Amino acid sequence: MIKGMGLSLIDSLDTMLIMNLTNYYKHARDYLAETLSWDRDIIVSVFETNIRCVGGLLAAYDMTQDEFFLKSAVDLGDRLLNAFQTPTGLPRTTVNLKTGAATNPSWTQQSSLLAEIGTLQIEFSYLSYASKQPRFAQKAMAVYDHLLTLMPEDKLLPIFINPDDGKPKGTDLVSVGALGDSYFEYLFKYWLITKKASRWGKEYFETVESILNTLAFKIVDQDEEMWYIAERQNKNINHKFDHLACFFGGLLALDAQHAPTEQMRERHMEIGKGIGAFCRKMYTMNPTRLPCDFVNIVGNTISNPIAAGKGWLMRPEAVETWFILYRLTNDTKYQEWGWDYFEAIEKYTKKEYGYTGLRDVTDSQKLEPDDVQQSYFLAETLKYLFLLFSPKDTIPLDKFVFNTEAHPLSFFEAQ
Repeated sequence: MIKGMGLSLIDSLDTMLIMNLTNYYKHARDYLAETLSWDRDIIVSVFETNIRCVGGLLAAYDMTQDEFFLKSAVDLGDRLLNAFQTPTGLPRTTVNLKTGAATNPSWTQQSSLLAEIGTLQIEFSYLSYASKQPRFAQKAMAVYDHLLTLMPEDKLLPIFINPDDGKPKGTDLVSVGALGDSYFEYLFKYWLITKKASRWGKEYFETVESILNTLAFKIVDQDEEMWYIAERQNKNINHKFDHLACFFGGLLALDAQHAPTEQMRERHMEIGKGIGAFCRKMYTMNPTRLPCDFVNIVGNTISNPIAAGKGWLMRPEAVETWFILYRLTNDTKYQEWGWDYFEAIEKYTKKEYGYTGLRDVTDSQKLEPDDVQQSYFLAETLKYLFLLFSPKDTIPLDKFVFNTEAHPLSFFEAQ
């Protein structure tokens, strides 16, 4: 439990259902039904609470049609809506679930983050669809409408946006890694999950083409072509790649099934595979075969960070991409890569009562656990590993979309 929210239980409900862990699921469901309350005087991240808790509850509802999950998601959604009470309708970063007071942290200069305000649309729209209460979708989609008014010619929005005046603030950082990542993901996935019945697909493909034209780079390692997406700040290219950005390979492979031209489909699949290979290298370059949280690239050389960033935070993004690539190509090398990851997890991170992150994965003889089991390890990492070896009709990609926390929701018609 985190702040009484039952975070790991909610985040792993659909994992238990997918793995057919019926007894565990029933115990978790009954426990939540008896104890879960959102009427708590606690400050939470709107983004994290949405993707983990609203998303987890809605995925459990989608799979079971259990009204308890939908009712709880509506209650939580209403409390998160307080964050949208700004002059522009752009939500603030945190909100008190009981009082409704919303704030932004000082480190963002009181701005909201692109990834956070752009990663609400799937859950809030599905919540409106399932509950037949349009207020959730209306608030979330108004954010997209506002972002359109800020869209630069190259379609690459900056990370920091002030919710009071609605304008970009501070640095013009552009990244598909931390702080920006899931905005790009949701532009495409919202369009897909709502049966392509909106303009957001066009916005997505124009945006991603700009990313590939300006920030995508190819390197060759032992005759293997690999791709990565760099960052841009103040018009300067920074050749740094976050493990968080590994999701982008799977996103490109998935969008290649729906892109408007054959040339785009071929290019996106090629680069998607290349990112999958690059992320694999982030694992195999270390003796633990676990990745650092980011790498730097100079020429054809990939190097780990010198100080901060050497840890393994139990992240799922690489295996997410390998899962999608396997589903789309039938190439069993992606299963081999996933199994290698699983064996490293078992060898280096398994403890008596769970699993732990590691502070430095570059030296297998000096491993220090961080003593934290992230809820997304259950929601995403283990789920994607399981699905990598599951039949293709288990959560098929032509009927479900995974939110950014790997909670699957079936296609629906936007309200």
